[in-house]
Amino acid sequence: MIIAFDFDGTVIDCQRRQVECMASIFRRAAMPFDGVSFWQLKREGRSTQQALEEMGFSPAKSDKMADEWASQVESPYWLGYDQPFEGVSDKLEKLTETRRVSLALITARKNEGLFRHQLRALGLAKFFFKKICVSPIYPMPAKAQVLREMMPFIYIGDTESDCQAAALANVRFAAVTSGQRSSVFLKKISDNTAEDIVHFFDSNEIKA
Repeated sequence: MIIAFDFDGTVIDCQRRQVECMASIFRRAAMPFDGVSFWQLKREGRSTQQALEEMGFSPAKSDKMADEWASQVESPYWLGYDQPFEGVSDKLEKLTETRRVSLALITARKNEGLFRHQLRALGLAKFFFKKICVSPIYPMPAKAQVLREMMPFIYIGDTESDCQAAALANVRFAAVTSGQRSSVFLKKISDNTAEDIVHFFDSNEIKA
């Protein structure tokens, strides 16, 4: 049995990286930044640009800052802010120890080398027999293609893009609400949600 996971917001907590990266852009522009509102808007489904517009910035300014943020947020410095969610490493280890399952990662990142380096640095690489990095330009169809080829028992993610990719590939999906989208948002698009990976496996028929 293969269980596939998204990475950012599912296995690792990327909130601090995303918020602090945007905060640094605001600091350089000598402007105040409300990181709580920014992350809350992102969690409710807004894109980076949409979140900035709702915070009161013009479309042109929001577009410029969002582009600057996107160009920096996956740099080695900011990736250093990421950490696995609490209990996730232990749960992944228990899953792999059962010998009944194989674990795979499917993520959308600009730099596959940095992705693989981060996996090793966080001690997560050993848990996954496949570590697949697709382009972030059109991540949903790219993830769907990987899922069609892999045909896992389930794909676990934290965004609407993950849900859509699973649906396109006709793969079962579960949404964790600890990441980049809120519980309220995800429950509108998925009938299978959990607080995080640990709670999903503790309350599901797939036992670690």
